[in-house]
Amino acid sequence: MINVTDTQWTTDFLNRVLSASESRWLETKRVSGKMVGKALEAICAFANTEGGWLVLGVEDESKAKGTDRLFGIAENQEAVDELMRKLLTHHLPIISGIQALRLPCRLRDGSVGALVAITVPA
Repeated sequence: MINVTDTQWTTDFLNRVLSASESRWLETKRVSGKMVGKALEAICAFANTEGGWLVLGVEDESKAKGTDRLFGIAENQEAVDELMRKLLTHHLPIISGIQALRLPCRLRDGSVGALVAITVPA
């Protein structure tokens, strides 16, 4: 996982994510045990189409708005770790070129936390 230290890039990226609707190239997920299977499905779909971004630690836009969507990955770090392990073994053939970025940010409650943005090539 790559730790992103460019705060301007992170701010710009999060603003785009929070202002966009989920689409063929963007999906957001809060981290839970159920998230792992759905995240693997989304990654497979991105790889089989035009590529995309899966952003973990972000609530669905129908349940919260703006920065109130930022829950972070500390909510269930074990699920994030499980997803990272399964990215290496679950898809056959293996999807090459996937990158996971750890994005530090201010969460909905004002605390410092992090999100994970996974970019999937077509």
